[in-house]
Amino acid sequence: MEQVSRLVTAIALLIASMALLVYSMSNATAFQSAAVSLGANPVVTFYCYASNNTYTVPAGMDFIITDLSVPSGFGIKSDSTTIWEHYGSSSNTSKSHAFNTGLKVSSGAVVNCSGSGYLSGYLVQS
Repeated sequence: MEQVSRLVTAIALLIASMALLVYSMSNATAFQSAAVSLGANPVVTFYCYASNNTYTVPAGMDFIITDLSVPSGFGIKSDSTTIWEHYGSSSNTSKSHAFNTGLKVSSGAVVNCSGSGYLSGYLVQS
């Protein structure tokens, strides 16, 4: 009989402590500001081929290129200045690159390519 009494007391204590835990939680509130207006580091992905497809980095933001996939020789340019080049031939299979720190393209710059490939990265405030 004493064991049943201890079990009931233990369960009651467990329920009371869980109720206290739930009651002590408050709602999270996110405040709208420039830092979160576009989300935390919005992702940018596009297919870049020769100079026919470009991406203009929005004002006040920098574009960090983190990944790319290319079938052969490929270059990334920022306002006509080469910032990265991959040498290859059409006989090579597609190459994927993931940069540890990324390639930074400054605010307002135009990104274009020599060759074709997929670029992806994210935007940060400059």
